Amino acid sequence: MTHTTFTVGRLRCHALEGGRQALDGGAMFGVVPKPLWERRIPADERNRIPLALRCLLIEHDAGLVLVDTGLGNNSCSWTRASATRKGPSSRTSMGS
Repeated sequence: MTHTTFTVGRLRCHALEGGRQALDGGAMFGVVPKPLWERRIPADERNRIPLALRCLLIEHDAGLVLVDTGLGNNSCSWTRASATRKGPSSRTSMGS
């Protein structure tokens, strides 16, 4: 699992990568023209760009806090049809 560690005051924070997702690049960048954003993030044949799924693990004096906003389960049919996800599911990562 890829991670980045940084410190904010007395807090030690770890950005943990839990998987990857690919979504439509045009939807992600909105009004920015594709020739501009595609220089940095090339799209695949279905116009999707790779996105990391991350959570934040915070170490502090009283213990650990895990901040995970999650993907949710209310995506529309268009998002379900165009998105791909790679990585452990929440059930797999929780050991069930």
